[in-house]
Amino acid sequence: MMNMVSWNSRGMGSSLKINAIRDLINQEQPDFLLIQETKTSEQEFQKQVKRIKNFEGHSIGSEGASGGIRTIWNRKKWSH
Repeated sequence: MMNMVSWNSRGMGSSLKINAIRDLINQEQPDFLLIQETKTSEQEFQKQVKRIKNFEGHSIGSEGASGGIRTIWNRKKWSH
């Protein structure tokens, strides 16, 4: 069975949000994590996802101060 988590983050600009994502991953052990309303650029997202062990991801960046969608997956279970 696949475990998927979706979260409307209302921005990912602070280290508190990154820590919350790590806590969520540790608690829920998702195969996929979908994050909406990240309000960050693709470059910022790539820096953030590198800090999450065993996960990688892809994103659609925000436009200005709205939008942004991130998909993060457990690379031990899924590869592209």
